[in-house]
Amino acid sequence: MQNNNEQNTPKSNQEILEEMAYAEGGLIRACDVPYEPPRWLMYPYFQRGKGTLIQADNGVGKTAFMCAIAAHVSSGRPVMGIPVQTPGDVLILSVEDDLPVLRGRIEACGGDLTKCHFSHYASMLTLNDECTKGSIWTSKAKLVIFDPFQAFIGADVNMDKSNQTRPELAKLFEIANVYDCAVAIIAHVGKGSISSAAVNRSLGSVDIPAAMRSIFHLARNPDDPEECVAVHVKCSNAGRGKSLAFKIGDRGGVQWSGFSDMTPDDLSVLLSSDRRDKNRQKPVPYEQEPLVQVFRQLIAENPGGGFFAYNQIKETGERLLGFPAFSDTADLKAKLNGGLAKEIREREGVSVTCGHKKYGTRGIRIEKYPHQSSFIETADDKS
Repeated sequence: MQNNNEQNTPKSNQEILEEMAYAEGGLIRACDVPYEPPRWLMYPYFQRGKGTLIQADNGVGKTAFMCAIAAHVSSGRPVMGIPVQTPGDVLILSVEDDLPVLRGRIEACGGDLTKCHFSHYASMLTLNDECTKGSIWTSKAKLVIFDPFQAFIGADVNMDKSNQTRPELAKLFEIANVYDCAVAIIAHVGKGSISSAAVNRSLGSVDIPAAMRSIFHLARNPDDPEECVAVHVKCSNAGRGKSLAFKIGDRGGVQWSGFSDMTPDDLSVLLSSDRRDKNRQKPVPYEQEPLVQVFRQLIAENPGGGFFAYNQIKETGERLLGFPAFSDTADLKAKLNGGLAKEIREREGVSVTCGHKKYGTRGIRIEKYPHQSSFIETADDKS
């Protein structure tokens, strides 16, 4: 016989629902389901127990943007008047940036470094392994950031297949629900997705953005190449939020510019246009061109010039600017051969040529300008 305490113990909503479903053969009426409003970390952008996707081309500031959000969550400061409803600790799992770089970005944004946590073993983690769960539990994080998504999906999961990615994300969001934290996933966009809507541009299965309750797409402001805009292209459980404009300053810190008028429709038009058409782009002033700043830094560190691998140039951009100065080698060659190389030669007195190879690695060579050579000729052209 049960005692009075056991008889009077109230049943949880879940227990009541399970009993009802069992009695009705698995069916339950909507009126019998208790309503639970969304729990927000930052309304309407980051929902606790759910996922937010942050996607963009390389070099547009995805990681810098999320380091700024991490700084606001850790310090409790609002973002341009938007309150952080549950400030607290942040867990950042990143395989794209060195920890000192991440720390510098968060610090430059005014974050509380005592509440921001990294993992030395991030490259070994997946979305749902026990070490990931343990890191979330230990840090008591209110925001967990995976950067980038592709590094954490797991070697046995094909991210192009919906039947494999959806279960992994569902498990992750179950963990987020249990630990009452928001999940932010940074993703690269596919090169072949130029004609698709912004909401479906991330690499992998369309089930990835479909599983997210919120999506940001970041793009450069066509009227100000120094400014990035985070356009809120999806929100399942509230109206879409305003687009957030920002610039990346010293140490990769984000400086908020204000709200932008750019809409998802504007973004789709921008992304669908030919970004290589110079007539549609406002040229970047020479002194503000990221490649110029990177080359100047390389020259200052190596007065005699020399060979620099493409990855080394990217890393210099990350360290100096907070983002890589070019997206890929084709982008680098297009910029140099499009007139930038000639301008560097005239202003800096050095030549920069692409396609050189050293110890099996391709890169560029910087040297004092040899007047008898064509500046825009690449090593690939010579071979």
